[in-house]
Amino acid sequence: MGFNYHPLQETQLKYFHDVRRQLDARKAKTSSMAQRRAHLMREKANNYRHELDRLRGIHAQFNVNPLQLQHKPISDRINELKALGAKAVDTIQD
Repeated sequence: MGFNYHPLQETQLKYFHDVRRQLDARKAKTSSMAQRRAHLMREKANNYRHELDRLRGIHAQFNVNPLQLQHKPISDRINELKALGAKAVDTIQD
């Protein structure tokens, strides 16, 4: 047994169903964007950590003191990564 709504009520119901569908779509889009941002932030942090570990490994492998000038580019990059890590920790806005 179907409902016999007034034509205006049917139009209003259709409108509210459409609005609800649009709100659900926006909610899903926002959630997807937040998940993507979180994934990119984790990926960026992991890339930073892995590069720093790799450079530390190079220093350890060759028994090089970071203050020696023989491997200045590596030492400079390690110091740069440490500075970037400090900035990242200080500027997290979540």
